[in-house]
Amino acid sequence: MSSVRAQFAEVQEQLNQVHSLVDSNTPSDLNKAATILKSLLPVYKDLSGNEESKRPENLEILKEIKSRLTEETQRVMSKKEEAKSLQIQQQQQQQQLLQQQQQQQILESTTRNRQASQQELPKPPILSGYLKKQGDKGLVRSFKKRWFLQRDTKLFYYEKEGDSEPYGFVNLPEMINVKTVDSGFELATPSRVYVFQVFKPSDLTYWTEGLKEFKKYYQSLQNSQKFGANANGNGNSSPNMSSSGSYSDFRKYSESSQQPLNSSTGAINTTPQRGTPIKDRRGTVSGGTTEYSHSSSSTAPDSPTLSSSYVPPPSSSNLNPQDEELKRRENEIIRKHQEKLKQQDDQQQDDKQQQQQQSQEPPQQQQQQQEQLQSQPSQQQQQQQQQQQQQQQQQQQQQQQQQQQQQQQQQQPPQTSPQNSRHGSTNYSQLQQQQQQPQQQPQQQSSPQVIISNNNSPRFESQQQQNNFHNNGSNINLESFRQSIEDELNKKFLKEKQDLMEFEIKKRLEIESEIKKLQLQLDQTKTDAEEKQNKSSNELKKKKAEIEDYEARVTIITKRNEEMDAKIKELESSRPVETFPHEFLWTEEVNSRDLLIASQSKRILELEEQLKLKDNAVTVIKRENEMLRQETEKKDKYINELLEKGGGSGIHTNSNNNNNSNNNNNNSNNNSNTDKIKESMVAHQTQNAFLLQEIQRLETQSQFKLDIKIQQIEELENQLEQQLYQFHRFREAIIGTMSNEYCVKIEKENLDVKKEYFQSLGVSIKLHRVKEGYFANIDINSLFDKVIKENVHYRNWPEWISNQFNQA
Repeated sequence: MSSVRAQFAEVQEQLNQVHSLVDSNTPSDLNKAATILKSLLPVYKDLSGNEESKRPENLEILKEIKSRLTEETQRVMSKKEEAKSLQIQQQQQQQQLLQQQQQQQILESTTRNRQASQQELPKPPILSGYLKKQGDKGLVRSFKKRWFLQRDTKLFYYEKEGDSEPYGFVNLPEMINVKTVDSGFELATPSRVYVFQVFKPSDLTYWTEGLKEFKKYYQSLQNSQKFGANANGNGNSSPNMSSSGSYSDFRKYSESSQQPLNSSTGAINTTPQRGTPIKDRRGTVSGGTTEYSHSSSSTAPDSPTLSSSYVPPPSSSNLNPQDEELKRRENEIIRKHQEKLKQQDDQQQDDKQQQQQQSQEPPQQQQQQQEQLQSQPSQQQQQQQQQQQQQQQQQQQQQQQQQQQQQQQQQQPPQTSPQNSRHGSTNYSQLQQQQQQPQQQPQQQSSPQVIISNNNSPRFESQQQQNNFHNNGSNINLESFRQSIEDELNKKFLKEKQDLMEFEIKKRLEIESEIKKLQLQLDQTKTDAEEKQNKSSNELKKKKAEIEDYEARVTIITKRNEEMDAKIKELESSRPVETFPHEFLWTEEVNSRDLLIASQSKRILELEEQLKLKDNAVTVIKRENEMLRQETEKKDKYINELLEKGGGSGIHTNSNNNNNSNNNNNNSNNNSNTDKIKESMVAHQTQNAFLLQEIQRLETQSQFKLDIKIQQIEELENQLEQQLYQFHRFREAIIGTMSNEYCVKIEKENLDVKKEYFQSLGVSIKLHRVKEGYFANIDINSLFDKVIKENVHYRNWPEWISNQFNQA
């Protein structure tokens, strides 16, 4: 026994340990608990197979151990499942967090790139103002005053400010370059070169810088979009090549410059070339010659011939090495551009084939190809930028070579007559205006400019004089040329000085305005500080007055509290011991009915006890009847056995009458015994029948009594319910709808009185402490709730409130 009990104790200790480990809810502890449970299973099998444990004393312990084992195993399994579900949820949450972080990083990187691009090149201001615009029709192109206003990417020009219908517009994204000219600037586009004049020198910087800023801003926007339109396969050109005819025009121009002159045609051809220099009125020299071919004699009989003054263009063998290099470079540029166009066409065809294949390929391959296509525009952009840089470098080299040629030609002074020099200087401005456009943008014009005029026109005469000026080898007055240059330089210096003076004046005015603004701000701050001081002093005065009012109120409240305390004491002394006062007549009736209900409930309990006793007596009688029945059955069996024995002995005697005469006496004795047994059996049967009758009679009596008692109990319960209903109706008629409403009203009134008393005490104590210099921010309403929870007596409230203030 001792060994089994010891094993039981060990198992219970281990189960307690498992319970504590499961409660800790850590993975290591759960694993330990699982191992302990596995080790307990064979121990439990051994104990259940042991005979000592099958005893009634140990069976209960075994059952408890079994139930605890099942409970702990279920707990361990449930905890492990919870841990697995938590791990899965944590993994899912981590994956979601990683995805969200990646998305946020991508968004942040995109936003940073956009912000960086926007910060590097902020949005330029909207341009507006009056300018003088050169006309595009007629031989003499005059300047007209127009009002210019920028709207989005277009520069509209009106007759005057406030007009709604514009005369036209300039598409600013097509702007190639902005260059300053005398008293104005030039805006070059692929289709046209716009010439503007300014009313003030400050307006020149405003317009030129504003247009350049817009160009930078527009290029940065296109770069930030990463050629979104080109990624779809619709086009692969750079922003600077957005116009459809820029490169085609340049190609046509280069091809026309390489073709020989057709002398048989009757039109006049003006094609700029790099042969002979033309002198500019601003002191600059630009390369180019004019080629003329007049019509037949029938069309113009009075026109003079140009055989004496016309010089044909130099052949390729007589060209300078510099001109040959320029032509070679131009041919290289054209060849590169043609190769680039071929590459673009091939790329477009490849893109179309890839799109057709993508429609047949699975979606995964389509995604990979889309990524490759997105990477292609960036490569193309880099190639185009490199080509643009190369073109810029080549243009710079060409300009340097032109400057060298100009210097060489200036060092060789030509010999001319004063008349030709004077006439050339007067008519050179007209020739310069006609030759500005082909000289500035030769790569973006679709065809060379052609001018057709009669032989008697002043334009033709100026060109003849210019050719005579170059071919006859006339000299130029260097001193007048130098003086003109010095005059222009002096004018420029004066303009720059005026601009600087205006800029300094503007800056001084701005500084003075800022100083005035700062002085005004200082004055405002001073006035604000004075107003704040006045407000604070007024607020202090108001608070002092409020404190005095509170003190007066506290004194009044303390007096009222003292009076209330006295009244409460009087009421407590005069309060009766009974629950309700004697003034109400219905209280006696309520008390009497309560007593009746209590007495009837007691009577019901007594009847229930009597019924239980009688039920016990009936059960005892039933048990006795069963015992009697069992005894009668045993007696009947015994009698039957005796009868069987007596009959067998009679048969045996009849068969042996002849042999044994001495056994007759025994037979007679046996017969007498059987008669007695029969008589006793009959007596027993009668007795049993009588007993059965009595048992039935007792059962009927007990059942009848039970029915009577049940009816009495039901009647009493009905009476109780009726009396309770009448009692509640009576109370509702006197007190209200609810039975506890009267008491609740009294309790609410008591709580209100207590709350007012507590608030007055709290305010008085707080003000007293403020006077002494102790400040504390405590809510008195929360203290009242705390007092009610702690059930502090109202006489101990002052001490309790002071303790709370001390703790705070």
